[in-house]
Amino acid sequence: MPNPVTDLRQTITDKVVTLTWSAPGEKDNAVVERFSIFRSKIGLDADCPECPLMYETVANINAGSDSWQGKAQETISYSEELETGYRYSYKVVGYTWDLVASADSNPVGFDF
Repeated sequence: MPNPVTDLRQTITDKVVTLTWSAPGEKDNAVVERFSIFRSKIGLDADCPECPLMYETVANINAGSDSWQGKAQETISYSEELETGYRYSYKVVGYTWDLVASADSNPVGFDF
């Protein structure tokens, strides 16, 4: 299993969130070759604080590496436009060339 992302962070400018993270190092020859970005988006008026977050895939990003070419980019980023009135939460999962998934990254979340 590849190493997970451990430093997912967010920056919000105007109506755009940019997520950035460092590519995790190789673990037992498991090189992350792509990332999936998952988002939970719940209306601020939703009344269910104990409900689990439901994530959906919003993007897949190539890490800029493969098993034959070596290491991924050092810093990866993803941006998307936000809608007002929602509670957002994001997490990232890395995958090897043969689709072995890492554990979830640290989540980031905010109300917008």
